[in-house]
Amino acid sequence: MGKVLLISQDNYNQNEIDMAINRAFNHFGISFKSGEKVLLKVNLVAAHEVSRRVTTDPAIVRAAAKFVLDFGAVPLIADSPGIDSFARAAEKSGIAQVARELSIECRELSDPTEINGTDFHRISVSRQVLDADKIISLAKLKTHGQMYLTLGVKNLFGCIPGRLKAGWHYNVGLNREKFAALLLDIYGGVKPSLTILDGVIGMHG
Repeated sequence: MGKVLLISQDNYNQNEIDMAINRAFNHFGISFKSGEKVLLKVNLVAAHEVSRRVTTDPAIVRAAAKFVLDFGAVPLIADSPGIDSFARAAEKSGIAQVARELSIECRELSDPTEINGTDFHRISVSRQVLDADKIISLAKLKTHGQMYLTLGVKNLFGCIPGRLKAGWHYNVGLNREKFAALLLDIYGGVKPSLTILDGVIGMHG
């Protein structure tokens, strides 16, 4: 069984978020080496304002990126939105602004390569994900029309580049159990070092 840390936090005050994120990293003993490539896998499913609470909050992303930078490692903010363009989603969500503030890269996941899972074989995920030394998943607490509730695991479905997601949704998406198995295979192939779930304010509907 994996270990879970719950941190009570009722607002997005940056100083408080910084302390909460630092506490999470330290609790699990997560650190980085100078020069390590660290992928910050955010949830940028579509271009929505921060107030909609559809995407990972910029305060969470900023805190995680600063923690990585403090070790001299190289953070990369990335995702592959399933609906809007990456550039539009990153700008609308405020995450592109975080990247500019901290002078770090913010990039769309692309260049598919294949991994094999337990139930599914030849799953296309971005080569940038597999090339990272460590992956930190920055997921968003929200409801989902098909899976009811998404926590930390489904965020990694975004490692499948662009429109390739549609094929998986079409092939297995109507079967909840099969889709869950696919998500677990992706999680097992990507192996994030830590998942941080932004549940300060969740999205319903």
